[in-house]
Amino acid sequence: MSALLTATETRSGFRPDHAADVSQTPTPSLLVATHRAPLSLRQSLVLLAVDEDEGSLGFIVNRARSAECPEFNTGWVDVRPFEGGPANPESCWVVFDTRRGNVIPGDSHALSSDIAVTACPELFARIRNGHASTSFLHLRGYVEWPPFALEEELERGNWLRIDADARILFDVPPARRWSDALHTLGVEPSLLDELRCIDA
Repeated sequence: MSALLTATETRSGFRPDHAADVSQTPTPSLLVATHRAPLSLRQSLVLLAVDEDEGSLGFIVNRARSAECPEFNTGWVDVRPFEGGPANPESCWVVFDTRRGNVIPGDSHALSSDIAVTACPELFARIRNGHASTSFLHLRGYVEWPPFALEEELERGNWLRIDADARILFDVPPARRWSDALHTLGVEPSLLDELRCIDA
């Protein structure tokens, strides 16, 4: 997890000047919240970017903020950031689509052949000026777990884990991402509602 969290923090977000290469991280996952997840995370879809012995880190990718992001809005683009998670909500990240051969800016981390993440000022500037040629998610904050905590939550059934799917992240509207991720497992969202009632 130090790959992203040893970055230099600034008022506007993170600059990963000292970030280690996380491209060696195993295939990134999507965590689909179940009825057993904490109430604040119910119906969340989390892109798990780092999962190591020292802890885990991910980004909620289906909760758009109600407010726009002033530093990105210049008339060319209208960017509503996603609530990436409760940890360090002022940190600023971009998860972007690399399926179409887009050039990955410096200080970015390839999570897979299709997905990369950055806190790189270069990409922020391109988005701000309306010249980003790739699909992206702008995120504020992140979700973090101390060592072995995520493993315990998975064993309790708080999350279902699937391989990260760029299609769900970039081609599916935010309101449908959680349910579409469940459908890849053959699970209907209504089933989780029924199970929540049984557990209550």
